[in-house]
Amino acid sequence: MPDLFFPSYTKKILSALNAAGYEAYLVGGAVRDLLLGKSPDDYDITTNALPEQVLAVCKQHDWKTVDQLGHNFGCVVIVINGVATEVTTFRGERYNDDDMHRPAATWFCSSLREDLSRRDFTVNAMALSLDGTLYDYFGGQQDLQQKILRTVGDAKQRFHEDALRMLRACRFVAQLGFTYEQAGCEALPACGAPNTPYFLPHSYSFPVERCAGLSLERVRKELEKLITAKYAGKGLMLMMATGLLGANCHARENGSDTVISILPEALHLLGLHQNPRFHLYDTWEHTLLAIDNS
Repeated sequence: MPDLFFPSYTKKILSALNAAGYEAYLVGGAVRDLLLGKSPDDYDITTNALPEQVLAVCKQHDWKTVDQLGHNFGCVVIVINGVATEVTTFRGERYNDDDMHRPAATWFCSSLREDLSRRDFTVNAMALSLDGTLYDYFGGQQDLQQKILRTVGDAKQRFHEDALRMLRACRFVAQLGFTYEQAGCEALPACGAPNTPYFLPHSYSFPVERCAGLSLERVRKELEKLITAKYAGKGLMLMMATGLLGANCHARENGSDTVISILPEALHLLGLHQNPRFHLYDTWEHTLLAIDNS
């Protein structure tokens, strides 16, 4: 386990919750980044304390809080020295077809394992206690070491629950440079030309039709993060291989929905021939190299 840095405000929150008799852990992307030796952008905490119990601890320490989210999602935002930290009660989730991203129902659960089981990818489903103990029920640390991105449990179920996770998979591949793998699912044919930087020896089927329920704003945010990431080309290649580039989302204007295609302009570039006297790659991989070097 590498040396782990907990900011002072995070230590204060974890210590206060522990002292009050509650479990409390650093969770999600911050844990992933710390294990990779990176500095997290933010720190999220999960606890078995109910929102009103978290608020009581905050009141005892005279911390400013924002608890509008608490009634729906068990989340209290604690502000210490001007820095906001989300503290969320252990919870489970249920999704339906009315919203392709937000859970239809949430409930509080009693165990850390159950809370972590609802999360998207194994590398995001780990927790750290203040004393540095790592809780990893789904093989996230091993996947970090092997540079693999895979879902917690069945991928089709995870993507059916929340369609944004498909785009997040491509975005995390772009940010981390990892290889996406999908357990328990038959691999599809290769994508791209062999012996080139972005060749995928096999790809996987994503239920891209689910993206129709996603808003343009959410899709745009994921694309912006992907395209500005270090390994953007890998993320875009996964989007091509899984059909996400040709998927649709929607924008709501004047009370009606408009269908918006994500990046259909790119679809014809895969395999599009270039003169080998002047180019090593087809037009698609040439484009990916240009993005990665820009």
